[in-house]
Amino acid sequence: MTVVLDLILVNDGAHVYVRKFEHCDINANYDILYNLTFKIIGNKQYVDGLMHFKVPLDNNLRSQVSVDILIGRRFTHLLNITENKSCTALHKYLGEFFYDLERNAQLIPGICPLSEGKHYLHNFYVDFNKATTLVNFPFGYLRFKGNMCDNKHKVLTCLVMELENRL
Repeated sequence: MTVVLDLILVNDGAHVYVRKFEHCDINANYDILYNLTFKIIGNKQYVDGLMHFKVPLDNNLRSQVSVDILIGRRFTHLLNITENKSCTALHKYLGEFFYDLERNAQLIPGICPLSEGKHYLHNFYVDFNKATTLVNFPFGYLRFKGNMCDNKHKVLTCLVMELENRL
């Protein structure tokens, strides 16, 4: 599934525009799937949809995220983030933003694992001001590509998100 957005959020004087959010391979049968619909009302974005975990999202999963910045017409690699405990990493890097998402999906915030099953988001306000690490990234057009793997190196999900972080 591909979702293309034009999102404006205010972050201490900066604006964040999400340009792309999609699974890396739309034909893959991932064990962790997202089917989300984004809508913008005024300058706020809301999300409705399904997060389907065919397996628990727990600390036995490893996460890898690469972060690139667009310079001219090409992306240049900035950094990699590798975590051996995916569930804890989501709480660590996304903070209150992720706790709000868990509450909206009727999950207990801050608890690992996130249970197997279908979890629905209803009018979830996407407030990047609450994301713990966004202030640590440079301004510009950024690409985040992340995946989660089990201990047998099976890719359980893979997502690409592109956003413009500017003054």
